[in-house]
Amino acid sequence: FSKYRGCTLITPNHKEALGASKLPEHLPLEQHAEKILLETGADYLVVTLSDSGIALFDKNRRCDFPTKRREVIDVTGAGDTVLATLVMAIANQFSLDEALPLANLAAGIA
Repeated sequence: FSKYRGCTLITPNHKEALGASKLPEHLPLEQHAEKILLETGADYLVVTLSDSGIALFDKNRRCDFPTKRREVIDVTGAGDTVLATLVMAIANQFSLDEALPLANLAAGIA
């Protein structure tokens, strides 16, 4: 993830985050996130967790945004939908704490 150095926000899915950290996969997601944030200098890491929702990390906290479970036929495009919704919300002065529930909802629809 070195190409993301200095980004404000990085949005990998769970599998991508585990791979990017190069840590053993059995370690808690918080450790993977901490390493990614340290190595990239990003302000925020938003990890999409499929039907478990989204986890937001910064240097001081983890905040989970669960999703309403539903039968999923194909998750293609859900991550792109999360990113697009976040960009739209941030451009309209929403905080991440306000934007992530919207992104979760949009991904569920996608």
